[in-house]
Amino acid sequence: MSKEWDEELEHLAQLWADECVFAHGYPRDKTYPHGDYGQNLYIGSDRSGYLGLWMWYEEHQHYDCRAKFCKPKEECGHYVQMAWGKSSRLGCGVKRCGFRYLIVCHYYPRAVEGLHMYIIAKPCSQCSNALCKNNLCVSHEQCKRNPKICETATCNLKCRNCGRLNKTACHCTCADGWDSPDCSRLCEDHHNRCGANPGFPNKASCSLNNFAVAKKYCRKMCRSCNPIIKNTKFSHVCCEGKVCDEGQVLDLESEPCGCTLLCPGPKCDVLEGKGSALDYSFTQEFIQVLSFYFISKMNFQL
Repeated sequence: MSKEWDEELEHLAQLWADECVFAHGYPRDKTYPHGDYGQNLYIGSDRSGYLGLWMWYEEHQHYDCRAKFCKPKEECGHYVQMAWGKSSRLGCGVKRCGFRYLIVCHYYPRAVEGLHMYIIAKPCSQCSNALCKNNLCVSHEQCKRNPKICETATCNLKCRNCGRLNKTACHCTCADGWDSPDCSRLCEDHHNRCGANPGFPNKASCSLNNFAVAKKYCRKMCRSCNPIIKNTKFSHVCCEGKVCDEGQVLDLESEPCGCTLLCPGPKCDVLEGKGSALDYSFTQEFIQVLSFYFISKMNFQL
């Protein structure tokens, strides 16, 4: 997702930095209108932000992206938050506290424990109702705020597994049993607490977190996608209701329909012409962009 500097997040980060407390927390009686946001902290002699960003990034060596697992006794949370794929807004603040500088960065949406940090897929194939520019998704909301961004953005979405494309909305309507913006993923739940107690035990939980449980975490349980259930009527069927194992999609050109490995995808890291999609160069590019944002946007308060 294309990243934007958010002045409200910057303001909230500055308010917390002004407290000169090196601990996670949030300004009193101040909320962010879009919802919960994540927070990274750095304190040290470098006021530029580069050292703090690099220290957060270096945590990548302790994190297994596929297993969503951090090595025992190691810290990974800063890296996960700064590289969280769905975070589209960023704002930072800094304050001189004695002989050191406290840097606070806020991210929206925040990272969520138990979910994958980002989705391995073809660029721009997993962003809902979004256009594509420079292999980054650009939402309609971003286009409204800055129309120039979308002058050269296009809808290059390809619907898999008999999905139907609405070119105007850049949206796929998926066949039963399939889900995701390009219909390449199975209709299933994406959080280990779906159907669990404590957690999200039933459909009554679907409206929690401003319907995030229904929209993101427990899509099958909340029927945000249409699963294939025996002895029920299909609304939109593909290949007579055939579904594939995770990481595979239907080969509509074979007779009868078969399954083929999707690359890049959940079970294949190969990105055509670029090697592995898990290569850290993607995150290295991100940290450079983040650094430029930080240096160009920050108003240092000494």
